[in-house]
Amino acid sequence: MLKGMAHIFSAETLVLPTGMVTAIFLARYLGPAGYGIFALVSQLVIWLEQSSAFGLTDSTIRFVSGTKKWERPANTFLFLYLATGLMLAAFFQLAAPLLSKLFQDPDMTAFFRLFALDTPFYCLSLGIQYVLAGRHRFRDQAFMSAVYWTSRMILIILFVLGGMGIQGAVLGSITASCIQMIAGCILLRPRIGAGFLKITKHLMGFIAPLSAAIVFLRLFRMELFMIKALGASAAFTGYYGAALNLSMTPFLFSKSLSPPLLSICTHLLDDQKTDSARLMARTAIRSLFWLVPLFTGAVSLSPELIRLIFGSHFMPAVPVFQILMPAAYGLMIIRISFTLFVAMGKPGWTFFIAFPMVPLAFTAHLIMIPRIGSIGAAVVTAAFAMLGGIIALAMCLSVWSLRFPLGTLSKCVGIAVLVHLFCVMWPISGVLIFVKILLVIAISISGLILFREFSAAEIRSLNNWLLRRSVTGNIK
Repeated sequence: MLKGMAHIFSAETLVLPTGMVTAIFLARYLGPAGYGIFALVSQLVIWLEQSSAFGLTDSTIRFVSGTKKWERPANTFLFLYLATGLMLAAFFQLAAPLLSKLFQDPDMTAFFRLFALDTPFYCLSLGIQYVLAGRHRFRDQAFMSAVYWTSRMILIILFVLGGMGIQGAVLGSITASCIQMIAGCILLRPRIGAGFLKITKHLMGFIAPLSAAIVFLRLFRMELFMIKALGASAAFTGYYGAALNLSMTPFLFSKSLSPPLLSICTHLLDDQKTDSARLMARTAIRSLFWLVPLFTGAVSLSPELIRLIFGSHFMPAVPVFQILMPAAYGLMIIRISFTLFVAMGKPGWTFFIAFPMVPLAFTAHLIMIPRIGSIGAAVVTAAFAMLGGIIALAMCLSVWSLRFPLGTLSKCVGIAVLVHLFCVMWPISGVLIFVKILLVIAISISGLILFREFSAAEIRSLNNWLLRRSVTGNIK
């Protein structure tokens, strides 16, 4: 699991420098209003893409990794991904005028219709990535992500500098998805002649609840659209969009951990190695608490980060970002819990967690946004995300028969306090913020080691992996 997570995480971390460069460039080049329009359009398209396609990801890994004859389940799921992308493209072509009217900006019609071309490429690329994950080809999955994030940054900058404005940013995203899909097809070389799976009750027992759960989780993150629909200006939408985009970085961890965790736990349980699978699940849950100091550091550094990344005119995004970080943490717990539910063969549990969050959050948004604006939207999102995370974690511990890691949580809270004090006592600005970020990471890791959070077996496993990487690098 460590090796697979490292490959995926190393590729997904490219979203940090590439996404940061892209965000800085677009925010400064397009301004708050232009960036707000692009953020709104791109967030809605990505929101629907992920709502529709992400419901298939865990099922893809579960069925592809559970058999040696993987071509038939792989073909079945790739067809479902492509069909989903085509249906989304048709939806945006037809609904673009209505969406523009809803968001009170007629110029958005053209952008929605242009961005619709992205959905087939993006969805099929996503399917290929998770088929590769199901085959334990984590390096190839990571390569696809690296290709996407790098090409997206370069193409968006080139097209926008070429005078194409928001349209150029959209075209850059579409072209990057197309390049990623081509790279995935070359890596996987799917065999369509192998046939397809029959749509059985067992198969739908995984796909239906997982797809519904992901749709409801994506519906839960609708606050940006509600802010705009309830009358916010493009500039204020841009502030919230900037904070939202920056708060999405923690999902790199859950996106990196989920595929190898599900694939390996599935294999262990199929081989009747229940104790090993439970140990893997316990380590995954503990790792969620290891991130508490880093989340604390991000909140403490938020004024410096936003000023550096977006500029001083985006400072109204600071309090929104500080509230959205707990929301990101709660949703990360939910995502890892969903993975462990699927590995244990209980996909229906995901639906019962995600479904109640949507009507509760929607009602609260209608009350809070007209009164206190974007802060109200962030508070509602954070409150229900954390509540959902707590419930999901409790259910996960129950189904895996694990005890709550209170010792791990206590150590991580203590380290988080030290991190916050360090950030407050050393105020800096400019590029030195990156030095401060590295020190925050160093303090967090050092604290975990000093408090003996890692077992001897975990340290030995990490050292062996690093040694193999070093030897491989020297040979190359």
